[in-house]
Amino acid sequence: MSACKELKYAWSCETTGFPVLCELHAVLYMAGQYSSPSLVLGFTAERYVAVCHPFHKQRYCTAAVAARAAAGLIAVCLAVASAQVRRLRLGLPDLPYFTGKK
Repeated sequence: MSACKELKYAWSCETTGFPVLCELHAVLYMAGQYSSPSLVLGFTAERYVAVCHPFHKQRYCTAAVAARAAAGLIAVCLAVASAQVRRLRLGLPDLPYFTGKK
């Protein structure tokens, strides 16, 4: 995504002429970055239940629960990424507490 922004803003070269495609690319790019640590967190929580609470393992550590949890985490990551892309599309300035500026 940074290469597309570099071409667009620094070199004034459009990479795609379709606005929906640009936003879709940004959402999928950011969702991929958000989903990786989220899925690791989900797998870690599943292993925690299996090791520290072995009597609950049979109920919570199944393939169906894992598939629902992964789908839920990916849905949350897509929602967060789409909200962030919406913010970028509106051209809102960076927030001061994220950039360190006052």
